[in-house]
Amino acid sequence: MREIPENTETEDQKDNFYLIPFRLGADIILKAAVNPLLRAKGTVYGAVPGQVIMVEEPQFVLNERFTFICEEFECVYLHNIHLIKFKSEFVKEIISGVIAITYPKAVERVQIRAHARLSVDIETEVFLGTKDGTCTAVMEDLSVGGCRLQLPMLVQVPKGAKFNLSFTMPDNTIIKNLSCVVMNIKLVHGKKITVIGARFAKSSPAVRKIEQFCRLFGEEEICQITGVDPNGLPAPGSLVNRIWK
Repeated sequence: MREIPENTETEDQKDNFYLIPFRLGADIILKAAVNPLLRAKGTVYGAVPGQVIMVEEPQFVLNERFTFICEEFECVYLHNIHLIKFKSEFVKEIISGVIAITYPKAVERVQIRAHARLSVDIETEVFLGTKDGTCTAVMEDLSVGGCRLQLPMLVQVPKGAKFNLSFTMPDNTIIKNLSCVVMNIKLVHGKKITVIGARFAKSSPAVRKIEQFCRLFGEEEICQITGVDPNGLPAPGSLVNRIWK
């Protein structure tokens, strides 16, 4: 069992914390350092900045009969526009199925998206301008550049088609008749739903309101990670403190 780092934070560690905005319940990929082909998907259960990350214990399967135990990992974590990569090592088992691994001192970030996406659940009026007319959809994510919508029906809409949205954001800002363009579309016949990836057609006061919301919400999201306050300190009574102590 590795020795747990002292609870001291250098400026680099604070910077790295904000570079890895872990969220409870998020997925993380762990690869066995001795063989990167062995990988397992786990769940993030918490983090103590500069010390440890609490994750689901990885099961590296060699074949149907054997699993592989590893104490050094190469980790991959997706957050908004970045794929975050870092190395870590086993510290100890916290409870059955949950282990602590070392918090990285350095990370590699790979930008894979143009804009950060925020997970939302917003009832949205969609004005298609086709024979399907108007329908109520659910907005599943939102960014300064566009959004993803789930429509409760199968809709034939070509890529590049224009349509309008009206919805109320979580901060109660009302957006009306926002012009959008279909970027991609997926028909899920089994569930009879349509998933549309949309781009906001042009800059407008409504888009600027969305941009402001996304920026503010993103900052709050980082502060809520694993129960850590805006100063990078574990919040009293947080899940992290309860598990780790």
